[in-house]
Amino acid sequence: RGLEELLVHKPDPDPHDISDFLQTAFESFDKSMVDDLFSVLPSNYETLSDEELRKIINDQHLGGAVYNACIRCMRGSTAIVTLINPEKSHLWVANLGDCQAGVYDYRFILQSFTEATPLVLAESFVDAPDDFKTYLLSTPHNPRVCEREMKRIKSEHPEEPAAVADGRVLGVL
Repeated sequence: RGLEELLVHKPDPDPHDISDFLQTAFESFDKSMVDDLFSVLPSNYETLSDEELRKIINDQHLGGAVYNACIRCMRGSTAIVTLINPEKSHLWVANLGDCQAGVYDYRFILQSFTEATPLVLAESFVDAPDDFKTYLLSTPHNPRVCEREMKRIKSEHPEEPAAVADGRVLGVL
């Protein structure tokens, strides 16, 4: 709905408007999971003991609202969207989590986008013709494989040494 509204009001939007829209949409989606959790926790949750928190979280016998909100946060999320404008002059890729977008035909890339577009050569298919190449168009948001993601998480949680453990968010995501 939001993208459609943007395009109705700006039929030929600036490419940065599309980028900003996608970034906001993904950030809002990610934040909504945390907001859902905080909405079912008591306001004084930070002062509760571990045992008190366990009792609140393990509420499956009451319908599991808190438990399910915690599980959604602990599992994280993945999403990926690619958009291309009708003129094929702009390509947008937005991702959240451990997902990746790729394209397989370098001729398409070279004809449609400038050399300034950052592309990472991915592994080619076995027995593929010489002109058949694959390129990654996104970076997974996983601290195990992306140093920038690890730095981002640690900078957002400087007082939490276990924010990244074993190359994973909180050691599990």
